[in-house]
Amino acid sequence: MKKPANHSFVLLVLLFLLLSPLTVIGQPKDTAPRVLILLSYDQKNPWTAALLEGLEAGLATAEPEPELYIEYMDSKRHSQEVLFSQLKKLYRTKYGAMTFDLIILGDNNAFDFFLPLRTSLFPGVPVVFCGVNNFFPASIEGHDKITGVVEKSNILETIQLALSLQPDTRHVAVLSDNTPTGLAYRKELLESMSALGNRVSFIDLFNQTEKELIRSLADLPQKSIVLLISFYRDRNGKQLSIREQLQLIQNNTSHPVYALWDLYLGRGIVGGALSTGHSQGKDTALLGLRILAGEDMNQLSVLQTSPNIPTVDYRMMQQHGLALKRLPEGTVILNKPGSFYSDHKQIIWLTLLLLLLQTLIIVFLIHTIRRRRLAELQLQEQKDHLQDLVTQQTAELSATNTELLEKVTSLNNSLQQEENLTRIIEDSLNEIFLFDTTSYKFVFVNTGALQNIGYTMDELLEMTPLDIKPDIKKASFEEIIAPLLSKKQENVVFETLHRRKDGSTYTVEIHLQQSVYRSQPVFVSIGLDVTERNKREEALLQSNGQWDRTFNSFTDIVTLQDKDLLIIKANQAACTTLELPCDSIVGRHCYELFHGASEICPDCPTLETQKSLKPYSREIYHEKLNKTFLVSAAPVLDSQGKLEYIAHVAKDITAWKQLEDRLLLSEKMTSVAGLAAGVAHEINTPLSGILQSEQLIRMGLSPDTPPNLKVAEKHGVNLSSVQAYMKEQELDFFMDGIRSSALKASQIIKSLLDFSRPQDGSFSTSDTNALVKDAVALAKSDYNLRKKHDIININIVEEYDRNLPLLFCAKVEIEQVLLNLIKNAVQAMAENKMRKPRLILRTLQVGEVIRIEVEDNGPGMENGLKKQIFNPFFTTKEIGEGTGLGLSVSYTIICEKHHGKIWVESEAGKGARFVVELPIKQ
Repeated sequence: MKKPANHSFVLLVLLFLLLSPLTVIGQPKDTAPRVLILLSYDQKNPWTAALLEGLEAGLATAEPEPELYIEYMDSKRHSQEVLFSQLKKLYRTKYGAMTFDLIILGDNNAFDFFLPLRTSLFPGVPVVFCGVNNFFPASIEGHDKITGVVEKSNILETIQLALSLQPDTRHVAVLSDNTPTGLAYRKELLESMSALGNRVSFIDLFNQTEKELIRSLADLPQKSIVLLISFYRDRNGKQLSIREQLQLIQNNTSHPVYALWDLYLGRGIVGGALSTGHSQGKDTALLGLRILAGEDMNQLSVLQTSPNIPTVDYRMMQQHGLALKRLPEGTVILNKPGSFYSDHKQIIWLTLLLLLLQTLIIVFLIHTIRRRRLAELQLQEQKDHLQDLVTQQTAELSATNTELLEKVTSLNNSLQQEENLTRIIEDSLNEIFLFDTTSYKFVFVNTGALQNIGYTMDELLEMTPLDIKPDIKKASFEEIIAPLLSKKQENVVFETLHRRKDGSTYTVEIHLQQSVYRSQPVFVSIGLDVTERNKREEALLQSNGQWDRTFNSFTDIVTLQDKDLLIIKANQAACTTLELPCDSIVGRHCYELFHGASEICPDCPTLETQKSLKPYSREIYHEKLNKTFLVSAAPVLDSQGKLEYIAHVAKDITAWKQLEDRLLLSEKMTSVAGLAAGVAHEINTPLSGILQSEQLIRMGLSPDTPPNLKVAEKHGVNLSSVQAYMKEQELDFFMDGIRSSALKASQIIKSLLDFSRPQDGSFSTSDTNALVKDAVALAKSDYNLRKKHDIININIVEEYDRNLPLLFCAKVEIEQVLLNLIKNAVQAMAENKMRKPRLILRTLQVGEVIRIEVEDNGPGMENGLKKQIFNPFFTTKEIGEGTGLGLSVSYTIICEKHHGKIWVESEAGKGARFVVELPIKQ
């Protein structure tokens, strides 16, 4: 089938392509105008990107196309005082020698920065600004050739859009910062608040820190919305991107969010009367083109109206359950899924005519299904609305209502009583209605009801209670009055809504009973407007909730006790510590719960507080929890100065006490080290004498020395025979033993002196294998390890890498760590009574670190023990056997001072391997 229209279109295109080059060739190209675009923010700012896109799209239509010079000031993320000074120098350097045909300023910061520089840097150049908030004509007085497009967001229109979608909204939380943008919109916000009157209440979240904002969002009341003006910077100066702003809000509140700019759209807001950067840029470009075309700038006034478009995100409306039918006319809906027809329009129009009827049927069915879904949504909304209108009945009746009802009951049987009752009812400020028990029509309404409800008496006499109670249907109303008709109850009390003639509603408390009016059975309904009372009750509940949250935020154990020392309230920390529900703590004694005692602790500060009405504190050790607490008690007095209750606080100071013990132990170890050094020095002196004496004996008996031979010959002694005698009697062996033992003792004392001598913590190069050997020597000289734990009989396997580089470390501290690991291994194997105890000492190089391993075949340890092994004061030894500080100190030396690593590899029953890794170079 031929398509002449398509052929004609092709011919037109070909003709255009043929003629276009001729046209271009035939026209001389003008010099492209230069345009400087100065943008306030950074290149990645969504508003800036949209603004530039609109500018470029508009300017690209010019012929010839302008040559653009684009500068990003990035002023939102930097201090303007420093930034403006630097930018002034930069732009003077870059563009001081250039001539521009037009300068475009984007947003307030560029506008405020440029105007003072204009006469000195770019005199006489036409200027067009855009995106300027809070614009006043006086700001450009004294400047010629300047015009622009004002950016005005519409806070009022945005809030009205939100209220049309969520008519039950009661609170608007306004989030803004103290940036120039945020401050500029504060005035418009106040005007919008005034325009809305009492329709909603405003919650001002201005210039908060991030933490404050998280708490504020989490505490927003029901029926709230969030209006995001801007939160690019919190009060502490922390910068937040658009994504971070919305993520912060969405993570801490489920309430719908509305905004003023399209750059937030599609990121989590429902919508608003949005100002778009693209439209701002496009309108500005059109003004610029008119200027470049030579139009008189005096005829180009500033555009005071900002092109704001009511826009919503369909996905967010669906997420919050908002109905499309509530949208104002002309609202743009983004991300709305298209219909089958719109998505496949070209395919449908190109199909055979025979399928047209089928297509129409499909469209009709889709339309029907949508209407059905919409009807279901509307029904569900109506159902939810009715459920929301159901209120709780209260059991209290005001004193005024009780007095009136008693008078109604006592005056029912006589005309005089009826007249008195009528006069009382007429004068009452409460609403009093009398209506027929059969037709339900009103037969009498007092002045208070007429004034409040807004109807005339004649109008009300033609109405029933159902006409002014929008939340009660006839069936429900008959259920309410049924107990009165059946005489099962004398009166009924319930809470409901009354609707005035102008359509407004208010909450009333109704007391209903049967009576007789002018010989006619009637129902007497007395109503009290409880709107303000309900508000006060709600405020009281909120105040109590805030106090409870504050009370439970304390990490210390806090209880309130009455005069008999019974707990009347406990915070969450107390419940958590006792592992009991808070309700089960109330009404019991502190000493009963915390100590399992039957009487108060003798040193409890509450006794002193109870007597003197002054605060007291005591340190108390808790055996059950194995912790030390600083227990404080303070009196809380009533208005008469008498004791109302006692505030009892228990603060865990176990860590403080352990720190004190650690300091005392450190002082004790310092004293022991000094004593050890003194003893070693005293022993070293006789050892020197022994070594010198042994050396002199050997020298005096040597036959190789002429003076010895001369003295021996004088006394008739043959030195060679003496040497043979000593060898045969093995005296030379004992001489060698004397020397060897003395040298070994001297080496041990030297190591002990080095170990106990105060160190300055300085680093030096050391032989790793020598460090391990010195630690083994110290261990073998330890009395407890020799006598009690039998280190001499332990098989020590030494696997040393002989090619290790020198290690840069604090020598004595590393020896201390290794000695501690060796002693722990020996003690573990001895306590487990291993038949063949084996200790493996291993050194090797792994990359840029030297690894030292201390491995035993002792009892090993479980996973739970491995997690605590390096904690201060943790020990598995008996009291008096260990302090629990050895491995903790070792961990500090290796990890914190030497920037190395230490860990344990072990399984129960399979021994343990402690691994130390030290960097070769610090």
